[in-house]
Amino acid sequence: MGRSLVFFGTAPGEEALIFKFLKKGADSASLAYEYDVMNFLHSHRKNLGLMGSYPRGRVRIAPVEASDPLISGIEKSGIPLEKKGNDYFVMVYQAPHDYLTYLNDPDLTREEFEKALKINIHDLFLLARHGIFNLELIELFHNQKDGAERFYDWMVDVNHHRKNAAGAGRINNIPRCIRI
Repeated sequence: MGRSLVFFGTAPGEEALIFKFLKKGADSASLAYEYDVMNFLHSHRKNLGLMGSYPRGRVRIAPVEASDPLISGIEKSGIPLEKKGNDYFVMVYQAPHDYLTYLNDPDLTREEFEKALKINIHDLFLLARHGIFNLELIELFHNQKDGAERFYDWMVDVNHHRKNAAGAGRINNIPRCIRI
């Protein structure tokens, strides 16, 4: 899964353990912020009335020795990771298996897709009603292959029609992008 290592439990209902590595040139504050947000959503899920299942951060930021062959596998896949001496940096979280399912997964049945879409839209707008906006719609960035800065290019399909760009552009930190 990109720059993350995922370990699935074998018992029914057992959660996955995810190790998310800091990308080369990225600030460790971005992983720390993600950790804080996931724990906020997880701990306030019932109070806010959220329908989705949210991960729980377990380790905010920790160094991991570079000798692990799994880590070198991530880099061999073309994702450069931040390294200091012999250490990489990782954030660890625990999540239900369905947290790792994306709406654009072609293997989803129509019923699974509609259920997940309803949950996502419900939670997105419920959070917005509380003044919490999703400023970075993650899926729009998973199509980056060249490591370029994140930016919004609403004409990506026109400007790059002969390249590998797919989708209608990117959004990055646009406050109040959704009005209710």
